[in-house]
Amino acid sequence: LSLVPDFASESLNKVPPIFWHRVPALNYTDCTLIQMDIVGFSGIVSRLNVLELVDVLNSLFSAIDFAAKCIGKVWKVETIGDCYIGVIGGPQPCEDHADRAILLAASIRDIVDVFSRAMTFPLTVRIGLHSGNVQAAVMGRLLPRYLVFGRDMEVVNHLETVATEQSVRVSSSTVALSKWEWVYATHGDVTHMANQEPVTSNLLTLTSEENKEVLSYNRKLYP
Repeated sequence: LSLVPDFASESLNKVPPIFWHRVPALNYTDCTLIQMDIVGFSGIVSRLNVLELVDVLNSLFSAIDFAAKCIGKVWKVETIGDCYIGVIGGPQPCEDHADRAILLAASIRDIVDVFSRAMTFPLTVRIGLHSGNVQAAVMGRLLPRYLVFGRDMEVVNHLETVATEQSVRVSSSTVALSKWEWVYATHGDVTHMANQEPVTSNLLTLTSEENKEVLSYNRKLYP
């Protein structure tokens, strides 16, 4: 059952894998979604041979996995090429899922900065964060995958798309749930259209001295 997360394996173990897609979708509330991708990935692919590319991606995502494990309550839904999708909270309930998600985004930025300094070309990412609800179910019969979907997934996908290099787009719902004193860009709220609905987001400035203090203090909570 390694193709599905532990919290779903018990119910899926009752039926053969070929029928997993028939198991009703589950709704998870009180969670924050994170989506990240590498900026200019196609250009990076042209610079590296296959083995080098695999090594870079494996090392990068392994480092992100370790950060997520340290922070806790993170479900890595999947990685597709250069894209990382995760859910904080939801099936692993926690009241501080919004702050854990922001902390993970900050950690990803730090990881990418380290990788970029070690490479011969710049490596940057863009990240979207949004709090809401998701539905999860098994998709497909051959190599079935336990995936998430729903309006809020469309929202976080849009926020990641409009984020600038090395920035984190944080929706107003995540900002409202956050209890830590994060500092956001001074240009104010920005409204986007996601799935034909307006979504307000902020641009989180993780490089400011104020956020460095917040990060330094709260990383001690998740060693």
